[in-house]
Amino acid sequence: MKRKMSSFLRMQRAAAGVSTGPASPQDPAVEIEAIVAELSPHGRAALLGHARTIRDEERRRGSRPPLMSLSLRDFVSRVQEAADDAISGIYGNKVFVAQLYRMFEERGEASGCSPSEFKERLLMAQRAGLLALDRCEGFDRTDTMVMKSEIKHLGATYHVLVRRSR
Repeated sequence: MKRKMSSFLRMQRAAAGVSTGPASPQDPAVEIEAIVAELSPHGRAALLGHARTIRDEERRRGSRPPLMSLSLRDFVSRVQEAADDAISGIYGNKVFVAQLYRMFEERGEASGCSPSEFKERLLMAQRAGLLALDRCEGFDRTDTMVMKSEIKHLGATYHVLVRRSR
């Protein structure tokens, strides 16, 4: 009777150079199948739910990688593209930061990125001179869009991203 080998034991043997059977480090599909075969029904159900979530995010996103995995220049390019395409959350030639983040969330491109991380990345881009943030004048400071968009840095407050000139 052949016994199943635990994932931990397989990893130990692979590190020691001992063959672990048909799974090879170059073929993730075979390794995934072996791991799934060892899971309990509850574990398989949890894994299936997680896999569906990842698949759905990737479908929404298309072939585009998540926003936070991009270089700063590519991040700015994607943000400016979204700002140019925005049809809501617009203030003159500017777009509220919260609206931009919502757009990326809806497309599934904000996975692994909180609103505060998104704002920090915008600040980094502004400090590098790659985009311009501005404050929102004439709005009630208790307005939800203004409050959610607020970025404070060194005594300055920003709410909107300036679109590229058209």
